[in-house]
Amino acid sequence: MKALLSKQCGGPETLVLEDVPDPVPGAGQVRVAVRACGVNFPDLLMIQDLYQYKPPRPFSPGAEVAGVIDAVGEGVGHLRAGDRVILSPARGGMAQKTVGLAGNCWKIPDGMPFDEAAAAGAPVVFFCAAPGLYGRRLDRAGWQSGFDWWAGAAFGDASRHARRLGLWIALSTQAGATADEDFPGLAALVDPTGAVVCALPDWREGTLLVDIPTSPRVRPLPTRF
Repeated sequence: MKALLSKQCGGPETLVLEDVPDPVPGAGQVRVAVRACGVNFPDLLMIQDLYQYKPPRPFSPGAEVAGVIDAVGEGVGHLRAGDRVILSPARGGMAQKTVGLAGNCWKIPDGMPFDEAAAAGAPVVFFCAAPGLYGRRLDRAGWQSGFDWWAGAAFGDASRHARRLGLWIALSTQAGATADEDFPGLAALVDPTGAVVCALPDWREGTLLVDIPTSPRVRPLPTRF
């Protein structure tokens, strides 16, 4: 298969397209024939060795993909070859095929375009963009106004994807409100109807416990995250 590889530290111009062996799914994994891949800020940082996780080279960037499952590993029962899915987070998404955990893979509607489905992993791009959107706490009035806008938009974005995909979606700021963060914590859970069933506007480091009703439409989620 073809894969876009990072073989040396640098910007996008250093990436090369080469032939590599097809990945093989292990137990609990699926292999997806990629039809669309999101391009996100960790990809740019990773190829420049500026991200906290530094995979050994050569590697393919790309963390959010949409495509069709063409192989499943041992123990995978709810997905099968031929399913149209999104996989997020993934590793090596900028390739014709990629492997990821079945637990990070969800079916998408038949009429949903693959490029739109890949963008359904918007938390990587949108939810982590808060500090750049509303600035630092030094400008309290502007900061609070910007945060309120971002929080409302985050809820709206998560609700739309939850309804469209029939999924529970949990969202939070990256680390909660900690001493070195320039923004407060935010955590919420959205059900498959798009309703926000739990929200903590000043979430801090710790565990959020939620009672989730069972439904035949969705697979049960853990009540601790």
